[in-house]
Amino acid sequence: MDTGKFKELDQEIINYVLGIESNLNLSITIKYKYLSCSKQKELIKIAKLAEQYSYLLKSEILITINPDYFDALTDDIKNILIERELDKITINHNTGDIKFSKPNIQVSQGLVNKHGYENVERALETQRSLSLNREDV
Repeated sequence: MDTGKFKELDQEIINYVLGIESNLNLSITIKYKYLSCSKQKELIKIAKLAEQYSYLLKSEILITINPDYFDALTDDIKNILIERELDKITINHNTGDIKFSKPNIQVSQGLVNKHGYENVERALETQRSLSLNREDV
């Protein structure tokens, strides 16, 4: 199994993501596992870990970050893209189950209200541009 594209994520980036997550005021503490992947075409991807992996890793959600994109983007754009992903997390307070919602549009209305439509669109366009430039290489 080739695991060369995945690496440990730098603690500075983890702290950055945790800072954004703490501002979202989630009503429950979620345990994350972090990976670095320079080959993914987005800044951030989130995935729910399968039950057996969640048990083994003592985490519930896997967050994968492209460190090249992280370094290339401005803080405003990083914040929007990270919030966009974390905003998909929904928690059933009765069962504690974690699921991911799919917004009807590319981003939630709350994200647009907070950062403005133009800034959100600029963040998404910058990420698309980085992805296209990577494919050209």
